Formats: sequence, structure tokens, C-alpha cells
Amino acid sequence: MMILSKYGKLLTFSILSLLLYFFVDNSDSITQTLQMVVKSNSHKAMGVYILLIIGKYFLFLFGVLGLAMFSYRMLQAYFGDH
Repeated sequence: MMILSKYGKLLTFSILSLLLYFFVDNSDSITQTLQMVVKSNSHKAMGVYILLIIGKYFLFLFGVLGLAMFSYRMLQAYFGDH
């Protein structure tokens, strides 16, 4: 159980990151904002669009890799002791 408390912060941030990713991915207001940005011909708007897309996938990758690392550490602790 000590390993769970040791990596609890990693698990918490990974789950929060995935929840935030799914919120951003399924949010109507963010989708409408992205559509508005795509329709405009501004260079700043394109930067906002790219930032939102990269940020969304960063949240997804951090969540997945964090959960994979947590699972790896849990399995390593479980099978390493036996």
C-alpha cells in the first residue's frame, strides 16, 4: 500500500489530465471557438488554434503515459517482492 501513496500524485494528475482532455474534446463551446478561429484569416487566431490542439493532445499523452507508468510501477512492486 506504500507504493500507492508514493505514486498517488502521479495517478491523480494522470486522471485529471484525461478528464480535462475528454472535457475539452467534447465541449461544445471549445468546438465553436475552434470553428470561429478556423473561419477567421488572422495569424493570431491560427496560433490559438494550434495551441488548443497541441494542448489537448498533450493532456491526452500525459494522462496515458502517467497511467502506464503508474501501472508499470505497481506491477514492478507487486512482482518484485515475490
